[in-house]
Amino acid sequence: MIELALAIGVFGFCLLAVVGLLPTGLNTQRFSQEQSRAGSALDMVYSAAQSLQFTGRTSGNATWSFPIYFSDSSTAAIVWVSQGAWNYTFFVSDGGLIIPSTDTTTGRRQTLYVKVYPPQIEGQPVQIYAAVAWPYKPTDTSVTTPAQMIGREGFMDTLVAFTPKSTL
Repeated sequence: MIELALAIGVFGFCLLAVVGLLPTGLNTQRFSQEQSRAGSALDMVYSAAQSLQFTGRTSGNATWSFPIYFSDSSTAAIVWVSQGAWNYTFFVSDGGLIIPSTDTTTGRRQTLYVKVYPPQIEGQPVQIYAAVAWPYKPTDTSVTTPAQMIGREGFMDTLVAFTPKSTL
């Protein structure tokens, strides 16, 4: 009888220890999921840079268009030689897709800031600084900057440089 009571006590102690680890495990799993979603969004920024399509020449300058998902409107974002730097703030959905700030129906999970530095001379790379922060805050808008995103639960950033071709 004493052995049985001792065994039940040891089993109860072990069970209590395992149950005590559940919150830590769940938090770690959630953070890993958010980190993976952020990495995927930064990878889509890299893919957008690699997908630049030469569209021709405007006033003698080469122009390229980004994929449509890399725009905050229904038309593709255009970049050209000697253009000034510009930025967008996008959001990342639960599914890990980039959504524009104008989309109010898709659930937002993370905030994605993108700043594009066009080439100043043909043959130079297009440089893109991208930063992702989570969790999304309702105060985030299309003008949210990385300085406003620091201090959240998670933050990742990267710099992408890609030299697009100047031919069709």
